[in-house]
Amino acid sequence: MIFSIGHSNHSIDDFLNLLEMHQIQLLVDVRSSPYCKYATWFNKNNLIQKIEEKGMNYLYLGNKLGGFPQDTSYLKEDGKPDYKKMSQHKEYLETLEWLIEESQGIRTTIMCSEAEPQRCHRHMLITKSLLERGIEVTHILADGSLHKPNLDEFEEEPAQLSLFYEKRS
Repeated sequence: MIFSIGHSNHSIDDFLNLLEMHQIQLLVDVRSSPYCKYATWFNKNNLIQKIEEKGMNYLYLGNKLGGFPQDTSYLKEDGKPDYKKMSQHKEYLETLEWLIEESQGIRTTIMCSEAEPQRCHRHMLITKSLLERGIEVTHILADGSLHKPNLDEFEEEPAQLSLFYEKRS
């Protein structure tokens, strides 16, 4: 099992308490840019220090599992990330497999900034990829409760119905 968490606007103490509550041993930072203008305690170097003070480990993988690719060929026409295309990229797949292997027997969480997992690439991209491989994922929500997603949450949206009645013979 791999956990997922968003740092949101938590204080560093509240965030660390959430990690401790769920006995997290390894925090994997999947932010494309591991910095936060408004909550500087979540900047990579500051966060590493706090995580290690609590006896946990920190690993940055946002350069390989991040939600905003540097390669513009992984963006849609509207400039948003194309998660389907990203999920097929060789480096992404290799890093995902490595993460699965390394997290065996270690309480691991992937972390991004968004509080609500369904609005974040850690759900739309990484969680989906993990679930497709049979890996259980549990989102740690802002209040400390847990949500266990399943693949049904990722079903394609149904095609828009026609405005015109189609007569069947």
